[in-house]
Amino acid sequence: MVLCDELLQQSGEWFSKGFRVRSLGGSCLVDMPLLDSGGDSITVVVAPSAKGFIVHDGGAIAGHLFSLGQHTQNTLAFKLLRSLCQSYELLLDFDQGLVKTETSKESLIDTIFELTKIIVTMTTATTHIRPKR
Repeated sequence: MVLCDELLQQSGEWFSKGFRVRSLGGSCLVDMPLLDSGGDSITVVVAPSAKGFIVHDGGAIAGHLFSLGQHTQNTLAFKLLRSLCQSYELLLDFDQGLVKTETSKESLIDTIFELTKIIVTMTTATTHIRPKR
């Protein structure tokens, strides 16, 4: 079908324009063609580990929650993050301010996209969460 073929081509071009992988100190920064609420690219960090790879958000979620004043454990945004982390089996690393997980080479791409979904959710939806007064 012509429409579907055109849509596939245009989608691939759009994705390719915004997708980049950069090297930084032994890690890879994966810039996705998706934007946070501030208009910045969503970036996922991939670093080698003994069991495969550590994939994390580079502190984007913690930074966003701090900027909204939603970083304490009793806030709605933090509760959402905790729930998402449990659902996707992600670790909240309070010492480093990271949301991360460890994955194998075989699961790396899936893991990058799963974490991207969490980053998009937390850096866009939480902007609109307001505590009850």
